[in-house]
Amino acid sequence: MSLYLRHAVFSCQATVLARRGPGRRGFTALEIILVVVVVATIATVGVPGLLGAIQRYRTRTGAGQMAGEFRRVQSLAMTSGARHRVLLRNCSSGPTPCKEYRIEREASSTWPAIGDSPGSNANVLMEWVDLGREYGGVRVKSLKDTGGTDVSDVIFDSRGASVNTGASYPLTLTVANAVGDERTVQVRSAGGVKVP
Repeated sequence: MSLYLRHAVFSCQATVLARRGPGRRGFTALEIILVVVVVATIATVGVPGLLGAIQRYRTRTGAGQMAGEFRRVQSLAMTSGARHRVLLRNCSSGPTPCKEYRIEREASSTWPAIGDSPGSNANVLMEWVDLGREYGGVRVKSLKDTGGTDVSDVIFDSRGASVNTGASYPLTLTVANAVGDERTVQVRSAGGVKVP
């Protein structure tokens, strides 16, 4: 530190001490109240914005997770040569509408029963997942085809194409948070998955 800078700092410290008087180093009640008011104002303005940003981030991350699950199921179908799907059902608890999902493999043209679990059926590849447990307040709201018809699963064949019979493509999965922000994931018939 230069000699000039040290002198300036010492001079400022001496001025502050001189104003307060000898041996007086505390804060006045007015200074403390002013600091509390400023901190409270910043918190009042900043916290709701921060919480909203966190919710939007969680919603975006939940949509990204669902896109990743679709790509994973597509890859499983292509590498194994058997059809795989992401199956949705209504959440056992939580807000309505809310969907849980799991990944399944088709065997002998039959899908596992809803009540099956990974322990009871080797074609159930995972337990039911609710995004709300992973991303507080975020849920899978719906899965619909282009005509607005509810769809309960997304099926991929060994070529990686999405093959839901009777559905009009693209299929759109909607992920929402508690304050109504939404993100969508689209699955096209050729198997393309994107988060618009």
